[in-house]
Amino acid sequence: MSFLQPALLAFGLLSVAAPILIHILLRRRRKPIAFGAMRFLLEAHRRQRRRTRLEQILLLAARCLALLFAALAVGGPVLGGDAYAGRPRVLYLLVDNSLTSSAIREGEPELASGRAAALAALGALDPARGDRASLITLAGPAEGVILPPSSDLDAVAEAVRSLAPSDARADVEGAVRLAASAMSAGDEGSAVESLLLVSSMREGVLSERPRLTPIEGSGAAPAVSVTRPASGALPSVWIESARPLRPVLVTGDGSPTQDRQVGVRLRRDATSAVAGTSIVRVGLERVGDDGEPRSAGESARRLVRWDAGQLEQTATLPIELPARTVRETLVLRTTLEPGDLPDAIARDNTALAAIEPKSELRVAIIARPESSDPAAVSDLRPDQWVAAALDPGIDGGTGLTPSVIDTALIDRARLAGFDAAIVTRPDLLSDAAWRELAAFSRAGRPVLVTPRSGSAGQGWTSSLESGFGVDLGAGASSVEHPGLALASPSAASVSEELRLLSSEIADLVRGVVTTRSLPFEAGEGARVLLEFEDGRPALARVASENGSACFVLAVAIDLGWTDLPARPIFLPLIQELVRQGVAGEVRGVVQVAGPVDEVPPGTQNVVSRTGSFRWSADEPAAIRTAGPAVAASEGGDRAGLVLVNTDTRASTLSATAEDEVLAWLGDLAGEAPARVFGVDEDGEFDTRGVLGAGSSDGPIDWPLLVAALVMALVDVTLGKHASHAGSAAPRGRRSEQAR
Repeated sequence: MSFLQPALLAFGLLSVAAPILIHILLRRRRKPIAFGAMRFLLEAHRRQRRRTRLEQILLLAARCLALLFAALAVGGPVLGGDAYAGRPRVLYLLVDNSLTSSAIREGEPELASGRAAALAALGALDPARGDRASLITLAGPAEGVILPPSSDLDAVAEAVRSLAPSDARADVEGAVRLAASAMSAGDEGSAVESLLLVSSMREGVLSERPRLTPIEGSGAAPAVSVTRPASGALPSVWIESARPLRPVLVTGDGSPTQDRQVGVRLRRDATSAVAGTSIVRVGLERVGDDGEPRSAGESARRLVRWDAGQLEQTATLPIELPARTVRETLVLRTTLEPGDLPDAIARDNTALAAIEPKSELRVAIIARPESSDPAAVSDLRPDQWVAAALDPGIDGGTGLTPSVIDTALIDRARLAGFDAAIVTRPDLLSDAAWRELAAFSRAGRPVLVTPRSGSAGQGWTSSLESGFGVDLGAGASSVEHPGLALASPSAASVSEELRLLSSEIADLVRGVVTTRSLPFEAGEGARVLLEFEDGRPALARVASENGSACFVLAVAIDLGWTDLPARPIFLPLIQELVRQGVAGEVRGVVQVAGPVDEVPPGTQNVVSRTGSFRWSADEPAAIRTAGPAVAASEGGDRAGLVLVNTDTRASTLSATAEDEVLAWLGDLAGEAPARVFGVDEDGEFDTRGVLGAGSSDGPIDWPLLVAALVMALVDVTLGKHASHAGSAAPRGRRSEQAR
């Protein structure tokens, strides 16, 4: 048991001694004086002495108990916890300002009710007692806005009032970690620590539920409370993804129109799964050096129809390029208008992507130049097959410009003007050339390597492994096998590089026959694009930890190895590897709101509408608000863009049961249960449990006051009986009547 008012308790306990002292003083011995009638009085006194003593003892006990119960009541006894009244309190406020908190309920965001709860808890603190508070926001990564705890409670309250929803998801684990670190580092002495988690605790907040470890404060275990979880789900519809089919758009006249499209995927939860329509728009923007976006062209619009119960929908829209395009990275902004669909969150209805317009894509074919023309198709050299696939001579062209480069002339300056490289004579490359190609690939430009044609010996594989830092697991020679076919991939299993061919790739690979190949292994970090029927990789992307990567084809571009060059799949295969492979050239990094994990090469500073920060890989900063940001080099030149989208993992607004939330938070409080912080019957926040000891069962003053009142009534009754006042009047009246 503990007491809220130990000083009043001590004063009350001292007052219990008053009736005892009075009783002792009234029993002082007096000198007896004998007179005649005294004999009869003494005889009567002896007959009633035992009864009188019992009455006096009971009367004394009633008076002492009445004072004792009153003293205990004003002392504010609390069962099952450490005493916390009179001791300074330290409150750690963990307030949810994630994307989930922006959900509109009854006309205002749920963060508004969270602010009210946090302010109510702050209002219960007493600066004169030395109370302090801290504020930690949940928007990932969790941030200590006011940490360590401050005695300036007005400043903490002002910080709470200024909170606004972000576009990141909640980082409850990180917030708890910050609070625990502050508790363990502080020396609070006799202060009582408590933690209040202010959140709706919807599914968007609890999408990931890591195991929480108990918090160890500087003293007793802190009290852990959470605002009452929201009841009832809210409707939500959002943009799950919006990506251009090709991030690098060739603006030449021959660029196919299907290249200039964006694929949009929409989602909604079951609460809003009613029949209806919504509108999707896409448009291009230029971003100024201040991070401010400006329109760069017309926007396209598409009507999307939803059936009842449908949770996913897709749409494809054209990208309208500006009439005059300069060499710069543009922002593709996709917006969703819910239309007649209910939607509680508006911030997740926008998605950004980066595109890079280019007048052409130059492809270096690394081979030994020869001037002789083939007599027949069967005599075509690998470099000629590749050149024909890149530029087949169709009207308008393809926007792909091949050039043959001598294997002996490979250096950084020569490769700088190309967007992709295809090596058909790897046996002629030096170790230095392989290293230059690895550096070429690290700049986001694709490299495709094919075996040497017409020969079984393939000793170049070790040089590739050394230059790129990969483990190819290939031998030094090719192997023969009769009629080995390519496996037919399903549309769902098609890799990112070949996704535009997913609807027809099964038909395209059918009939391709291989009689010789170079066996290699797709180890860790590799991605198989095509494979033979026996399960061995036919085409794979291999990468190293240092960022180098290349595509490796298991067959030479030679009809003596395979009929692949003469099949319909060859042209789109080579073109797609180039077009999709140059995605790394886009000087724009797309990520969700939260920690900035990646920036364009050469970035030193990042500038957005919400502020700027210096980039450091050792201490990455965070952007919690969606939008474009400019990445700048040390000299101030633009290095590219950082495009931040909302974290749609926080868009699910289904409710979570209260007992489920308390069970999850139970680990934080150790043996003490977590509490729910809500309003009482009068609509006011009940802050006693939030600011009290972690295992407190609450004050029990009212029962003690009732007990004190009962003892007072007993005292009056016994006193009246012991004085014989009830029988004196009747005897007096009888005497008067007798006279």
